[in-house]
Amino acid sequence: MIHKRTRTIGIILPALLLCTMVGCGDKNVGNVSGKVTVDGQPVQGVRVNFDPMFDGGTSSAGRTDGSGNYTAMLTADSEGVMVGKHTVSFGGTMVDDAGNPTVVAEIPEDLQSGNSTIEFEVKPGSNTFDYDIQTTEPE
Repeated sequence: MIHKRTRTIGIILPALLLCTMVGCGDKNVGNVSGKVTVDGQPVQGVRVNFDPMFDGGTSSAGRTDGSGNYTAMLTADSEGVMVGKHTVSFGGTMVDDAGNPTVVAEIPEDLQSGNSTIEFEVKPGSNTFDYDIQTTEPE
């Protein structure tokens, strides 16, 4: 009887530890990644903001890399966006360690935080949000 109990604990305990270390998945948070371009070209440093359209939500954001790819972060060390509808906006300014701003892209005012009307619904699991910011009129 003790041998069976020890073996069961030996299986369950490592599984619980692994789940705690890796994360078993939060049904209230989905992963969001994608590619953002400006006039069809990737730009490093564009900020992608996800602001919840529901009470009690927490905003998430990500920054594009040199290929225009980003992953939204819920906190500095935790990927994710709360499940539900969000307004998506973009920022084109980066601030260096000394606090000096650098404009990486001219983002149209109607796509900036507080003005954007772009909506995206985050679902549990993996989500993709790609967007091409147009700063010039199409020909």
